[in-house]
Amino acid sequence: YVTPIKKANNGVILDCGNRGTTARLLAGLVAGLGVRAKFTGDETLVKRPMERVLKPLEKMGAKFKRYKNGLFESCGGSLLGSEIVAEVNSAQVKSAVLIAGLFAAGVTVYCEKLPTRNHTELMLYGCGADIKSDGLNISVSRSTLKSLNLTVPNDPSSVAYLIALSLLAGKNTSFDNVLLNERRLGFFNVLKRCGANLLIHNNRVEHGENVGSVSVFKSELKPLYASIQDVCDAIDELPVLSAIALAIRGEHRFCNVRELRYKE
Repeated sequence: YVTPIKKANNGVILDCGNRGTTARLLAGLVAGLGVRAKFTGDETLVKRPMERVLKPLEKMGAKFKRYKNGLFESCGGSLLGSEIVAEVNSAQVKSAVLIAGLFAAGVTVYCEKLPTRNHTELMLYGCGADIKSDGLNISVSRSTLKSLNLTVPNDPSSVAYLIALSLLAGKNTSFDNVLLNERRLGFFNVLKRCGANLLIHNNRVEHGENVGSVSVFKSELKPLYASIQDVCDAIDELPVLSAIALAIRGEHRFCNVRELRYKE
């Protein structure tokens, strides 16, 4: 159960461990609430880039203090709706801006260069937020959210390892209740392109998200190729794709993988 915040506490410490998504999305929420909060994390998290999320939030009116050997501290501020143009292809940055936009005066528009994961948009829409998507531009206005009940499907990133094992072992296997959001199909698209015999079936929509089953059949695999969009859609599955590539003779190509430097 998740219950609404009745009154936000000031002067809190938020320990995000090694979770970059937690730190970045909470930055948007705390900026929207206008409270002071110090963000901390382990030695891996403090090395990850946070300017990419702090700068757009500051453009909206949020205030942050940086720490040389740490993360950052939110220092309040009054948010105004703004047009934010993406500097990096990051669903985390987009989500932080959209969450902050729920509290801002006016309309906040986030403009992407490449489409990234849209779980936040679908969730906010399902909760009644005033949010609209027009291609690569997503707009949100101040909203009061309603509650909803949902069942979380299986994460493609987790299923990816079992699919890889099935392909390399030449086994026929099926996986049910898998999240099949369009922006999470990069892993499957790369594998299909290299000859993997995958079948997606039992498709349905649950709270705006595509869900279904994935069946894997014995396949003859060719070298892997992942385009810039594939990499954007499969950023969390690239390590397992690389492991698959080691078992396939030939030259493999993955485009624009620099974001892996900043993953935990």
